Amino acid sequence: MKIELHSAEKVAETLGVELDTLYRYARKGKIPGLKVGKAWRFLDGDVREFLQRQRYFVKTLAPKAALLPDVPKRAATADVVAGGVKSGGGEISYADAEAASNLLAESLLSHGVVAGDLVLILLSNSLEFVVGCFAVWKAGAALVPENPSLKDEDLRHILEKWAPHALIMDLDVAQRLEAQHCGLENIRVVYIKERTFSFSGLGAGRVESLDAVLESKSGHKVLRIYSASPDPFAAPLPAV
Repeated sequence: MKIELHSAEKVAETLGVELDTLYRYARKGKIPGLKVGKAWRFLDGDVREFLQRQRYFVKTLAPKAALLPDVPKRAATADVVAGGVKSGGGEISYADAEAASNLLAESLLSHGVVAGDLVLILLSNSLEFVVGCFAVWKAGAALVPENPSLKDEDLRHILEKWAPHALIMDLDVAQRLEAQHCGLENIRVVYIKERTFSFSGLGAGRVESLDAVLESKSGHKVLRIYSASPDPFAAPLPAV
């Protein structure tokens, strides 16, 4: 039986590592090596076995690619996940984020929003903002998130430049927009957080309560919000 030995230089090149890394592997017993004088030699079978173990390790730990709209669903159905998203005084589990974003996506589609349409979101950092983003992606629309505190002239410029087909916004932004009487010609639906009112110049577009849309058909409030104060950011809840 022929025993084939490889030099350290050849093995390092095969593994794609530096020589010092290979020597460290050998000293720790990760890959058996033979020290002949000052030089290391490695059995062909040991090198193959090490490569096979590494490839298996990478294969088993590599995460599966996911599209953004599928993130809440995958997180909600994962065996080890028991977290969610928290912002201000509210929190939402991944399962509720999936349910709420589905409700809003269905509403967008029912109002004629189609794939490729622009949806402008003007919400403070909040649970509704997170849900709104996933809902837009699920509907196949293009998301345009903007800072709700932008100046009136900037808001007018954005509406004229992007000509969005749907708006999802905080109440104060809606009140400022109503005073401008412009940029609403292409709007199919407007979602307002907290309460709604009639927009002048909206044409055939509809105004919906964002809070009402995000309630399940049974009347269950999907978003458990205990305070209207937004956080500087919306953060993941730790798994428990």
